[in-house]
Amino acid sequence: MSRIEVRIDFPPDGQRVWYYPGPTDVAVGKHGAAVRVTKSDGTKWYASFRSGTGAADCEIEFESEDASFMILAGGAGYHVSCDDERNWRELPLSPHIRIVHAIPQLRSLLLFDWIQAAAYGPLGEIWHTSRLFMDDLELVDASEEVIHLRGSVLGGQEMITLNTKDGSILNGRAFDWGNYALR
Repeated sequence: MSRIEVRIDFPPDGQRVWYYPGPTDVAVGKHGAAVRVTKSDGTKWYASFRSGTGAADCEIEFESEDASFMILAGGAGYHVSCDDERNWRELPLSPHIRIVHAIPQLRSLLLFDWIQAAAYGPLGEIWHTSRLFMDDLELVDASEEVIHLRGSVLGGQEMITLNTKDGSILNGRAFDWGNYALR
């Protein structure tokens, strides 16, 4: 069984550290979230994940049956195989992820930046919206059926309700600059 340890001290100089995004096999690149991964065969490898510009802090969000994990580092998100450090992908909205909300019943994570939303699961991206608000997206509430969001538009704030399973808009409308043409 694989194991992930976060916020570790890096190994002594000269040991291999994988730097993401990359991956690059280097002995330096020790910036961002530090992780030690123990593969299912017991061998260890070390990783450094570059931080983004969002607010989401470094944390392991899930480990899946396929021995992979997702980590967020200052708004940058990565999904990495424990047993093959070359097998990885960057998450949608990275490096600007501000809010993360788990929906365990659907085995998915909801990701939000300032203007859009995405859902991600063990097999990858489930859905990704286009721009929903001009700015200031806030998660009001989320369940396995619906997501309630509030955000800024010209002239105030609006609410939008999304379908959790496919990201479609159930109530409200997405922000469109075309509706605010300068006259």
